This record gives sequence, structure tokens and C-alpha cells, in this order.
Amino acid sequence: MKRLYFDAGGSTFWDGYLDAGSLAPTGAYFYVVTEKNGQEIDRGTLTLIH
Repeated sequence: MKRLYFDAGGSTFWDGYLDAGSLAPTGAYFYVVTEKNGQEIDRGTLTLIH
């Protein structure tokens, strides 16, 4: 699994852009939300459609 996006600042949304600045390809993505101590809060999938 490859990390496409990371936000340590507590943002509550992903705008569809990769950390590198380019638009992520259309497709299904898996996400994991963790607290700063590493405890998992949520996980799931999303579908990105342009």
C-alpha cells in the first residue's frame, strides 16, 4: 500500500490532490485516520470521480 496523502494538521477533507501536487487518478482509494499517538479512529474506502 502506498501513501498518497498525509495531513498532520487535522484537516477534515482531502481535495483529490496528491502530496506531490498532482491530481489523483480516478479510482477507488482506501483511507485510515489515526490520532497522533497512532490509535486508529476510522478506516474505509472512497471513490474519486473527476
